[in-house]
Amino acid sequence: MTEEFRVPDSDAKTIDLLLDAWEEMVEQGERPAPEIICRDHPHLLAEFVSKTEKLAQVADQLKPNEMTQLSDPEGSPEPIPAEEIQWKCDVRRLRYHAHGGLGIVFRGFDQQLHRDVAIKFIRERRRHNPLDTQRFRVEAEITSRLDHPGVAPVHGYGITDNGVPFYSMRMVEGQTLQQFIDDYHTRLKKDELPREHSLDFRKLLSSFVSVCNTIEYAHTRGVINCDIKPGNVMLGKYGETVVLDWGCAKYVGSEGKAKSVGEESLKPLSDTGGDSASGGTGGTPIYMSPEQHAQAEDVGPSSDIYGLGVTLYRLITGRPPFPPDNSLSKIRESVIRGKFRKPTDLCPWVPKALEAICLKAMSLVPEDRYASAAEMAKDLERYLGDEEVIAYAEPLSRRVSRLMRRHRGVSRVLMISAIVLILFSTAFAAIMGQLANRESYARQEATQLRNRSLQVAARSAATSMALKINDAWRILEIESNSQHLLEQMQGPGNQADSTQWIDLQQWLVKRAQSQEKATQASSWFLCNADGVQIARYPLEDKSGTIYDSIGSNYSHRDYFHGNGNDLIVGEQGTPPHIEDINLSTVYQSSNTADLKVAFSIPIWSTGNRGGERQFLGVLGYSVELGRFAVLQDEAEGRLMHEISVLVNMRGSSADKNSQFGMILQHPDLQAMLQKLNPSLSDIPRLTQDDLTTIENHRSRRIEQIHDSGFAASTTDVLLIDHYIDPFDVMTSPSYVAACEPVCVVGRSSKSFNTGWLVIVQGLLSE
Repeated sequence: MTEEFRVPDSDAKTIDLLLDAWEEMVEQGERPAPEIICRDHPHLLAEFVSKTEKLAQVADQLKPNEMTQLSDPEGSPEPIPAEEIQWKCDVRRLRYHAHGGLGIVFRGFDQQLHRDVAIKFIRERRRHNPLDTQRFRVEAEITSRLDHPGVAPVHGYGITDNGVPFYSMRMVEGQTLQQFIDDYHTRLKKDELPREHSLDFRKLLSSFVSVCNTIEYAHTRGVINCDIKPGNVMLGKYGETVVLDWGCAKYVGSEGKAKSVGEESLKPLSDTGGDSASGGTGGTPIYMSPEQHAQAEDVGPSSDIYGLGVTLYRLITGRPPFPPDNSLSKIRESVIRGKFRKPTDLCPWVPKALEAICLKAMSLVPEDRYASAAEMAKDLERYLGDEEVIAYAEPLSRRVSRLMRRHRGVSRVLMISAIVLILFSTAFAAIMGQLANRESYARQEATQLRNRSLQVAARSAATSMALKINDAWRILEIESNSQHLLEQMQGPGNQADSTQWIDLQQWLVKRAQSQEKATQASSWFLCNADGVQIARYPLEDKSGTIYDSIGSNYSHRDYFHGNGNDLIVGEQGTPPHIEDINLSTVYQSSNTADLKVAFSIPIWSTGNRGGERQFLGVLGYSVELGRFAVLQDEAEGRLMHEISVLVNMRGSSADKNSQFGMILQHPDLQAMLQKLNPSLSDIPRLTQDDLTTIENHRSRRIEQIHDSGFAASTTDVLLIDHYIDPFDVMTSPSYVAACEPVCVVGRSSKSFNTGWLVIVQGLLSE
């Protein structure tokens, strides 16, 4: 007791603490002696006994009167605080999440409970229709009364200050079943041998079984969903499967089914409009049953079974049975007549048993479908458990196969007997196999040689590009240390008076012309310490008009500040200027509108008496996009069925302003630039899948090059099968690509990794 309570200085407070301890022990069924409670405070014993006796008398007086009237029928330890309560929710930071035909959902933050919630409002165009507002109210009630793990719990219903109805639900984090299906089938297309027993496929089927069980629960409560589709099913981050959007739900009664499973039939109490509010049979046309399309009056649970069948069809084939881009009349005709291709016509690998389950659920006549969603779920569970399904009459071979899997001992005996027969046939097969193996080996060897050739070509191209970049920086290092340049930049050349820039302009023209063959530059430029361009070559365009960039400020350009992206005009970078050699991001010339990259270097003073150097400006030259000689000329590359590509890998896909994945050189890039005169947003980029594959390998490869230099092994050059040419996305021929980062060996760590990547791609097959 003394360890649990700190004794205050005041005796009154001490008595209160002792009484609290006494009441707690009494509530737990104990009867402690007052002497034990007060053993550390004997001088308070008399007062303590007096107070406990009074408390006991009060409790006895309350027990037959107030307690019996206000307490719970089963007996509450104290009175109910109130006979009626009301509360308000405080949800802020609403952000759009999704929308349907009747409602629009926002993600919000509950200020009181500090959690994310989903808030669904009736859509603006529906708010003035009494029937729609009633449907929305019924939807909220139905969703709230479907007490099942597969239905998002509703926290409350209300109306905003400006009269908009809404209800709050649990925010389910995850992705829709549709997104999982699309992702699975996208990956499946890349596999040569799809497997029906793959883990991902079985997970999707297991989640679909949960959907069936949720729909079965709703049917036991007398409610049909009427809009079952993969987009209305959410798969949570922790494996939960939740059926969303009951906006088209209809109350049809449970016909005794609810009683048989111990549930209460769920007729919406707020449905005051007869069948008008909860009797709609709307939905998504390609998932609606024939009876929904025919607007039959007796739409019941079997309609949902059909919707489950269409959802299963999409799960196993990756596409709906009816083209969604068809007109509503064509979709209606196809659904009512049952005109669609079997799953195995689209995907031959789909097991017949699974196809049979799907087709039974999609039967044209409701009576031919599963009697309940639970039966459909059980048939799917039988399939997952390698048992015979009701919907499919298995051939003898499949039954024997299952029998052998379950009775492996007997199978071994039968197998030994079969081996004798097999040995005789093996001799003949071996001879034929040798011939086939030789052909297969020749193909494999040719593939290896081709891959090896691509790896060597990519390594060579990346090395050539690195040497070319290093040469560019060396030229700038030499020119930036020109004594004449430094004298002019420290003198009048760095002033704002343009009349003082003539000497620097003449110097730049001479230096640019002397380095023309070495650089193949589009232009040279010289900026002072403030970013003002004080010299340029060429100074005139082909018509003799002087470019108006002289005197303009370019401190926002990446070639001046080196922050990784061009800034808004007038904005200063951090740091404000480059401090070492720099390779710029792609930019659009203010003179010619050409897309370019620039090599640049800071100009520093020779130092003053204190030994500190001063930043004087930036010297650089630009090269037009698509003008880099990487591996070989285009004619030779196409003759060898190889294409050389240069890609910018600086930045990330998460940064909208970065040029991550942008093509810097490609045989088709120059033609596109000449025809369209495009902006930066028009330049093609690698696909997200290829970028992810490259990024997972690139950093490790850069470390290898850093450690081994130009002698880095070519066998470690990344190979990508089924690479997609960004200029040939529509036809999508099969390419294999060798990818190698461009690293300037011998440079500082900041300049070593240029952020560029060379890709040499070749056709997988002729």
